Amino acid sequence: MKYEDYFQDQSTIQINVMKVNGRKLTKSLIDQFKSEWPFDPLMNFTGEKIFGYVKLKTEGRKALDRIIIAQKDGKLVRYSWDKAREISHITGKSKLSEVNNNASRTLRTLFGDEQYGKLIASGYYNEDHELYKIDDVMDEKALEKLMEVAHKASEFLKELEEHQILI
Repeated sequence: MKYEDYFQDQSTIQINVMKVNGRKLTKSLIDQFKSEWPFDPLMNFTGEKIFGYVKLKTEGRKALDRIIIAQKDGKLVRYSWDKAREISHITGKSKLSEVNNNASRTLRTLFGDEQYGKLIASGYYNEDHELYKIDDVMDEKALEKLMEVAHKASEFLKELEEHQILI
């Protein structure tokens, strides 16, 4: 195969550039937005709009962070998509301690405050000193609901991939 076979003769590319009050969106402008997670514990969107995401280099990290820009309560908010990514990877075999780092509100909602408190107090270990897995401590209905939340997060991220904002 020749190199020319790899090149597209013609294509249409849509580039999304966001402006705020007529000013192009910049990293310093994004830094001024309130950092707020615009989803409830079950991954239902609580804001008005999601504009997309930007890739930003964050101090101290080698990889680019993906920061989602949204509107909530009439104001622009920003948040990392790491939380949604972590929630989307939850399975019944996930360790409770790992899941709790990014989905504590979800777990508290599904378990209830009392059961959730007992699990946290246990240090995430069972009587045999093994880390609890999600399916060890959740009944079938709650586990099904958690998998729905993980699926919602996954679907959200798939759609978000189509909405990159260039700065």
